[in-house]
Amino acid sequence: MKFEFTPEQEWDSPPDPDPGQDQEGPPSPAALIAAAGERLHLRTRTDLDRLHTSLNRMLYTVEAARPQPEPPLSASGSEQESGLFRPEVFGPRPRGGGGG
Repeated sequence: MKFEFTPEQEWDSPPDPDPGQDQEGPPSPAALIAAAGERLHLRTRTDLDRLHTSLNRMLYTVEAARPQPEPPLSASGSEQESGLFRPEVFGPRPRGGGGG
């Protein structure tokens, strides 16, 4: 593929500005300060949201890693020997209201 070189005189000229629109100069210092303040406020809010999320994640991690308190053991020797597993819990319920 070949490209032809066009001399600069044949280039399209930039469009002329509309006479109805005012040519704006550089923004005023007050506008620059206001824009900088908005950006600073937005960035601060974003950073605080990220910090809050990170702290919540850290709190969850610490609470999940904390050892859970063991339930109090009753005075019966069978529960103390077998630890926390109690096979009688999975058995059928005792029938009858008497102690017999």
